[in-house]
Amino acid sequence: MNEIEINCIFCGKGSEGIAWEENGFTGRRCECGLLYVSPRPSLQEMIDRYNSKEENLRASARIQSEFFNRLNSRHRFKLLRKYRTKGRLLEIGPGGGYFLDELRSEGFEPFGVELNLFQAKFIKEEFEVSVETTPFSEHSFNGIPFDVICHFDVVSHFYDPIAEFKTYNNRLKDGGILFFETGNGGDLSQRWLKFIGGLQYPQHLFLFSKKNIEELCARTGFQIIKMYQYSIYHQLLILKWFQLLRAGMRRFIYKESTKTLSGGLQEIPEINSWWKNLPLKGVVFLNFFIRYRIGRFLPRFGPQTIIYIAKKVATVN
Repeated sequence: MNEIEINCIFCGKGSEGIAWEENGFTGRRCECGLLYVSPRPSLQEMIDRYNSKEENLRASARIQSEFFNRLNSRHRFKLLRKYRTKGRLLEIGPGGGYFLDELRSEGFEPFGVELNLFQAKFIKEEFEVSVETTPFSEHSFNGIPFDVICHFDVVSHFYDPIAEFKTYNNRLKDGGILFFETGNGGDLSQRWLKFIGGLQYPQHLFLFSKKNIEELCARTGFQIIKMYQYSIYHQLLILKWFQLLRAGMRRFIYKESTKTLSGGLQEIPEINSWWKNLPLKGVVFLNFFIRYRIGRFLPRFGPQTIIYIAKKVATVN
C-alpha cells in the first residue's frame, strides 16, 4: 500500500499530534478542528476499497435495510421540499438507492454516482435510475446541470473535499441546492471519540467541525441557509445498551441450551434462537425516532448529526 502524508486541507499546516489510531491508520487534529488521516492510502487504493469483499458485505446489508432507509429518506425529503420540489437531483453515494426512488415518486428526475458496483447494479435494475460508477466530474452524465446535489454521511469519504464541492458548484444551476448530512467529529474531544469507539478508518478520511463545514462551503461558492442539528448521544448510548443486552442474552441462551452429548461433545443451539427474531422494525423505528425526533430538541453537546442546506451563490473555478 502506498501511503501519502498530507497537511490540513484548510490551513495547510501539518500536525505531529496523534488524535486517534485505528486499523493501522493515524488521525491528526489541526488547530482549526479538522481531524484527518495522514498518512493515507492513494486515491486508487481508496476507490478499490469500494469493491472489496468487506464493502460488498456492507452493501448487501444496506440494500436489505429497506425499512430503515425509507424512514430516513422520507425525513430528508420533508426538509428538502421546503427549498426544491422538482428538477434534476443527483445523489453521491446513494447506497441502496431508496432516497432516489422516493424522490422520483415526488416528481424529481433522479441520478446517482455509486462506486460500489453491487449497489449500482441493484439501483439500475430495481429502480431503473441512471447511475455512474466512476468518481463525479465535469463530464459525468454528459455535463447536464442539476437542480439539487445531495449526499448523506459521505463527505468524510471524499479524497479532496474542496475539489469535490467545487465540482458540485460547477454542475449546479444558478441558485442550485447542495443538500447533505454529516457529523461534527472535528468538534469532539478525546473523551467523546472514545465513547463512540470507532471512526471507521481509513474509509473516513476527514472528520469536520461545524466551522470546517462553513469554511468548506464558503470556499466553494455556497452559502449555508439552514442547518438541522440532532444530538445523537442518547441514540448511541441506547444502541450500546442494546448490544450489551443482546450479547448477554446470547451467552445466557447458549449456557442454558447447550447439552452434553456422548463423547463429551456439546450440542450448540440453532443460530435462529428466539432472541434473533426480536421485532426488528420496532428497534429500527425507535432508533430513528430517538435520532431525528427526540434528538432535534436535546441539548447540543457531544456527537451530533447535522443536515445542511446550502445554496450556490457564486461560480468558482
